[in-house]
Amino acid sequence: MDLKTLGQTVIKYGAPLLGTAIGGPAGTAIGQIVASEFGGDLNAPDDLANKIITDPNARVKLAEIESNQKVQLQNIAMQMAKNDLDAQTQQLQIAAQDTADARKNNVQSKSIMPEIISFLVITGMFGCIWLVSMYKQDSVDHDVLYMLFGSVSAAFGSVIQYWLGSSAGSKVKDMMIQSKK
Repeated sequence: MDLKTLGQTVIKYGAPLLGTAIGGPAGTAIGQIVASEFGGDLNAPDDLANKIITDPNARVKLAEIESNQKVQLQNIAMQMAKNDLDAQTQQLQIAAQDTADARKNNVQSKSIMPEIISFLVITGMFGCIWLVSMYKQDSVDHDVLYMLFGSVSAAFGSVIQYWLGSSAGSKVKDMMIQSKK
């Protein structure tokens, strides 16, 4: 058993903030408080979970710990949510920068490959739509065709994202870059 599973056990006994904190990044600190209350060792989470399960006063003890640590637990929960949001924001920024770099590279290199690839993907998209709507498929063809359609659809979305950008501001920026060349 790990701290996350121990946290789930604590949640089952009516202490959701406490259980969430144990299962999160501050799990060791909060887990030590629980371990000392139940006379267990945090390094042996199975044994500690068993002590919680077999203790007839477990709900009361966990509620008391949660009550005493409520502000700290809420701060930990908020920090965890902020960290998740920061990580998602960073991923979106990386994706946006990647697209911007690809556009910039295309303008500088004057390559026609993005246009050729885009044409092929768009043609493939409409070809897949035609095949799905017109071609009578058996069970094997059906699965393969829909896998192909899913892959081409994802590529189609990337082509649209590349050429149209994520916002009007991005389009204006690209036009300004092109006009300076």
